[in-house]
Amino acid sequence: MPTGRRLLMELRTTPYLRSLSWPHFLVWVLYKYTLRWPYRNLVLNNPITKHLDFDYFFSGRADATVKQVVDGSRRTARYRVYFAHFDPEDTVQPYVFRYLDELLAYGGEIVFSTTSGMFPSPVLEQLKQRCCKIVFRKNSGLDFGSWGAAVSVDEDISGWAKGVLFANDSVLGPAPSLAEIFAEVDRCPVNTVLGLTDCYLHFHHLQSYFLFMPIGIYRHPEIKGFWKNIRCMRGKPGLIQRYEVGFSRLVVKSGFSIRALYSFDRLLSVSYSQISEIDMAHRWKYNPSIHCWHQLFYVLKFPFVKKEIVTKQRCRAVTLARLEKYLSEMKCDWVSSYISEKAIPGKTDMEIIFREEN
Repeated sequence: MPTGRRLLMELRTTPYLRSLSWPHFLVWVLYKYTLRWPYRNLVLNNPITKHLDFDYFFSGRADATVKQVVDGSRRTARYRVYFAHFDPEDTVQPYVFRYLDELLAYGGEIVFSTTSGMFPSPVLEQLKQRCCKIVFRKNSGLDFGSWGAAVSVDEDISGWAKGVLFANDSVLGPAPSLAEIFAEVDRCPVNTVLGLTDCYLHFHHLQSYFLFMPIGIYRHPEIKGFWKNIRCMRGKPGLIQRYEVGFSRLVVKSGFSIRALYSFDRLLSVSYSQISEIDMAHRWKYNPSIHCWHQLFYVLKFPFVKKEIVTKQRCRAVTLARLEKYLSEMKCDWVSSYISEKAIPGKTDMEIIFREEN
């Protein structure tokens, strides 16, 4: 498609562009059609310049990526859930529906934010039965872009919700249920943000695939402003630094605390006397949900497995076969069937090996 026609289509379909001043619009056109490649390769991936945050400066707001909002079923609930979804096949996998059902069972009302195109009618109807809103948006800004878009179209919930949960479909599960997790959510102190796992990469922070905060924390001006002003950055490292790590730092700076139910400290303290390749002094090198998934799932009975463990060659075929068999025996067909269909085995196991006490 010629450049002029592409530009007119962008103007018709993107309200954000029509709201820009002429100087900002000309900068956007210059970047979009002439400078994108050198910008990505010389700025985003350049260790010298990436700290200058050019990616953030040139990125658009998450609320401008919303294409359509479909209303679903309303229900009395204790928690508002903002659920970020991505699927390259423009569908909703069975494990996602199971996850949504679990969230509903424990008192959630769900705003479902997706980067997929319009779903087939049967899939859309199933979503409308489970979610109060389905937000369709452009594929930009990863999960934080989806959460920012969902927050932007949602009304004020401070009058009734007990808390707010941000979740996504980057984990396979639950296996078998979320009972223990929501027992902890119900007991969560009013000054604490709760996550499932933490990480010491860059800075100690909660991993963002499951973040619960009491409504008092969510209403805090700086916390609310954080979620309402998310921008769709293009570089994943910068986005993690600014939003995943940045959120935990903002929570602590605002006088609150963070807690991981399956913390790295707990992982390292489980009855093991020898741990290969890892110790407390070197934990900043590792992502526990990836490097220690085996111990989380089999030893601590963590109810999820990161999806990339299955789909990005993180494990040998024999390891994936064992995981699929284990899930089948637990009657978690919504996960085992996904592994059976989508697994891409690698040559080695990525996880760090823990040696049990004799």
